[in-house]
Amino acid sequence: MNKLIKNLLEPKTFDIDEKTTHADQFILRLVFMHWMIVSFITAYIFDNYLLGIVGGGVLYFITDFSYRYFNGTQIYKYIVSLVLLTFSIIMIQQSMGRIEMHFHIFGALSFLIIYKDHKALTVATIFIVLHHLIFNYLQQYNISIFGTEIVVFNYGCGMDIVLLHGAFVLFEWFVLTIMVSNMAKTDSELLRVKRVIEQANITLENRVIERTRELSIAKQSVESINKTLESRVIERTLELQKSKEESDTANSAKSQFLANMSHEI
Repeated sequence: MNKLIKNLLEPKTFDIDEKTTHADQFILRLVFMHWMIVSFITAYIFDNYLLGIVGGGVLYFITDFSYRYFNGTQIYKYIVSLVLLTFSIIMIQQSMGRIEMHFHIFGALSFLIIYKDHKALTVATIFIVLHHLIFNYLQQYNISIFGTEIVVFNYGCGMDIVLLHGAFVLFEWFVLTIMVSNMAKTDSELLRVKRVIEQANITLENRVIERTRELSIAKQSVESINKTLESRVIERTLELQKSKEESDTANSAKSQFLANMSHEI
């Protein structure tokens, strides 16, 4: 049992890149900021503290737990997608369906493009459309939870309103998906260019190494030739010096012979 608990509480690590890590950290901070906004601003404005404080806190701790265990994975992206859109639901419910609170949905979807992942966008879009459908049904039949009436639109309910809002959400999903696709293409092109540059650098580095080796060999050859020439010069100098000494000896003998002959004569 202790081993099982330890395995559950021990953070897992994944082989992830730096950009993904920064994106996950940004979303975690963003969720925390949402908790503060929901708790202390919208709760104050609409006099509905319990839903924001408790609900926002639960969402933040879910995100924090997910970050520790699933950061860098697709699961984490799905979780934070649902969390951000759940904040939209909380804010809509706190305001009893005020239309301006629905604008947060579009902002939450926009935040998700940091992942450049159309799957997370799609999950979030489906989730919020289902929320509108379900809560519209609950509002239509005056369903309450803990004495609080479920509301999605403060000016009434109906499938026509849901379809209209759903169309706007789907339109943003379409636009954001195109943006994500273009961003992915740009990243792919940048990665290709980076690889080309890296390959060119490797080729250039290999050429520099090869050229350096050639110059080193040439230098060694020149040094060897210089040593050979120096040895020959020294040898030739010794030969000339010996010849000079022999010549000086012969001249001295000749001079001595002539001096003797002159004396005898």
